[in-house]
Amino acid sequence: NAPIFKRDVNRLQTVLNYAGLIWTTLREREKSESLLLSNQEIMSRSGREKLADTLSLVCNAALGLSEADWCIIYPFLPHHKPLTFDLKNIAYAGELKSSIQDVLEKKRPSAGGITMHILDTNYLLFEDAHQAEAKVGRKRIEEHAFIQREGVRAMIGMSIRDAFSGAPLGVFYINFRESRRFSKRDIGHAQSFASLAAFAIANVHRMDEQEQRRRLDAALKTAEAINLADNPQE
Repeated sequence: NAPIFKRDVNRLQTVLNYAGLIWTTLREREKSESLLLSNQEIMSRSGREKLADTLSLVCNAALGLSEADWCIIYPFLPHHKPLTFDLKNIAYAGELKSSIQDVLEKKRPSAGGITMHILDTNYLLFEDAHQAEAKVGRKRIEEHAFIQREGVRAMIGMSIRDAFSGAPLGVFYINFRESRRFSKRDIGHAQSFASLAAFAIANVHRMDEQEQRRRLDAALKTAEAINLADNPQE
């Protein structure tokens, strides 16, 4: 066998580095194309399908792009104080260790909990729940019951807000059961999916408000007609 010289090893390493760079570039391009297609599909369906179905599309698209273990969106009911989860429209993709019914038991975000922290700061990420700095306030991330129950090791959480008013519409979680290094692109993708969810939720809220106004107008017109029938000389 011919000896392998150091210069040959260096050349091979250079080739491998270039191959790795090309693979990463192609992979990121594929992700960007996937995100664009997801945007187009979800925006075209929004308003024509049930909100839970649209949010499930967002979760499934995010799951595939991020290679997460599971994603979940908690929308809020409109005009409720304190904030209240819209339980019938909670959507998720991936594999939960617990039943989705366990998730649906919680009606409101806890004061001082992860959801409220995300709403206060707009987003939260941690790459390893076991790290000392992984905290919300004074409480370590890994001490939260939901994190323990689902075995969450890394996470990106994004607030979902109305693009015009900034009002909170919900919270979006991307969860991993292994530690993870997040890039700026990962965070940008999560923000894009949160924006898609905001678009879908805000659309439904606006349509609901329009329907309520139509019903109110119809009720007022009916009341006016009855009043005129009862008082024909007025």
